[in-house]
Amino acid sequence: MARVLARFDLTADLRWMDQDGGVVSSSLSERGRDNVASWHAEVPAAEPESVLISGYITVLDQFAGVAKVKTGVSKNQRRIQSSSVMAI
Repeated sequence: MARVLARFDLTADLRWMDQDGGVVSSSLSERGRDNVASWHAEVPAAEPESVLISGYITVLDQFAGVAKVKTGVSKNQRRIQSSSVMAI
């Protein structure tokens, strides 16, 4: 989330209900995005896991970054982030 906010130079104001019913709020500003970026700079990026899936692509949503693949004859579909999809 911090990377997307930084890319478009945005801040996020968040509000939610705590377990007692009170409203809690928080803000992720430029200073907070800089802190998150420094934390990510210290942690090495993990290599994405590759998984071979055979089937038919039933949904390809580039805006959400999701592809749904129907595998076999069952009605179950696997939801896959499109950043990890590689064309063969």
